[in-house]
Amino acid sequence: MVLGAVSVPVVASFGPINHMRMAWFRLLQLLLWVLLLSSGGRAVAMTSSDVAVSPERLSGSGTTPKALAEKVTIAAPGRFESLVAAAEHYASLPARGWQALASGPVLYPGQRHRQVEGLRRMLSLYGDYQRPSRGRIELALFDDQLAQALINFQRRHGLSADAVLGAQSREALNVTPAQRVFQLLVNHERQLALRQQQSDRYVQVNLPEYLLRFYQDQQPVLEMRAIIGRRSRSTPTLASQIESMVLNPAWNIPRSIASQDILPKWQADSSYLARHNMKIVAGWGDQKVWVDSAVTTPDQLYRGKRYLRLYQLPGQTNALGQIKFNSPNDEAIYLHDTPSKSLFRHQQRAFSSGCVRLEQPALLAQQLLQSQSLAQPLLNMLDDDDTRWIKLQQPVDLFLTYWTAWPDPKLGVQFRRDIYQRDLPSAELLGAGRSVLKRSALMASVSQGAPMVSQLAMNLGI
Repeated sequence: MVLGAVSVPVVASFGPINHMRMAWFRLLQLLLWVLLLSSGGRAVAMTSSDVAVSPERLSGSGTTPKALAEKVTIAAPGRFESLVAAAEHYASLPARGWQALASGPVLYPGQRHRQVEGLRRMLSLYGDYQRPSRGRIELALFDDQLAQALINFQRRHGLSADAVLGAQSREALNVTPAQRVFQLLVNHERQLALRQQQSDRYVQVNLPEYLLRFYQDQQPVLEMRAIIGRRSRSTPTLASQIESMVLNPAWNIPRSIASQDILPKWQADSSYLARHNMKIVAGWGDQKVWVDSAVTTPDQLYRGKRYLRLYQLPGQTNALGQIKFNSPNDEAIYLHDTPSKSLFRHQQRAFSSGCVRLEQPALLAQQLLQSQSLAQPLLNMLDDDDTRWIKLQQPVDLFLTYWTAWPDPKLGVQFRRDIYQRDLPSAELLGAGRSVLKRSALMASVSQGAPMVSQLAMNLGI
């Protein structure tokens, strides 16, 4: 294997080979390729005389971005055996002519522009576009086939599939191959970790995807949109179990949310608590007593032995909605319903204070209770405001994952934005491979062939 001018020795130099050592060797080869690309693969900006354009300047056939999105037949770009194989592909792109798109105007199907040729080349490298085997094409024309390829790309990257080359699509197109290689390797490790824990029946919420899936016999049987924590209150990854659910729950409002979101509003508007069905409470469980908000000030809450706190009664305005799913964890994170249904229409859904809101929690509840008999149908119990606890006879594994890249058997490799900035150099990858790398001839070869890469590797602590 050759990385630029760097000749990588064969694995036999390691001595006795086992599968773990082989895997680390392969990952470390690619890691050094990332270093090489990061240090030497500078993108060349294209020059253009950009002109103002509008959506009305489309092809004479009457094709619109919306129509294209509805009729497009999805290809399967970039189908690889693993994310490591995908990383090898992306690492080869600079040598195959990858160049970032220069800044430019929003481009629509049917237009002619000098940047269309660059878009065509970029989508071809990524595997979303295949040049027709017959006939001639006009390279500067944003034709229907190129629009369909852009839709494929947008769907693989969690973008609005509108066939329009706008700011978000440009940003995703211009992520460098070196960044993609590292992203693929980090996510490869994350997915290996889950495969060692998952059972035949489990719930996964992939945070960068804003999506929940329920799996039975390793196959997804339910999928729904999710809302996760905003960047300043990020949702953690965790492995737990859904042990019970609460129908029509009340909400003991945590101090952090109260102090940041509610107490300032109550201080500015004395009717705020009453309008949101909130009360002040002291004590716990059966010893809980209400405290008159008219004789209480915000600075008296969440302190001292009495520990006055905010409590939201069950009902249509309750922030937890009609269902809360209990899963023990140190972060006090759980899945729940929400009255703010309109937020699910957004493509990017990082709006919560850390917990995960679900678009259709009743469907998840029905799946979890599938083999469990109830005194009355679930939907009937949701029709009133009575709070009910239901313990699952068979707890179901819950995984909150942070995958910004993963293989999709239908669409190819999927990528998502690193919303929490967690795709940083993996300590596990660098640390576990350090001894293997030191005992190989790899570093010696790199030192001879590319001193700059060797220095970068040492800077990373390899």
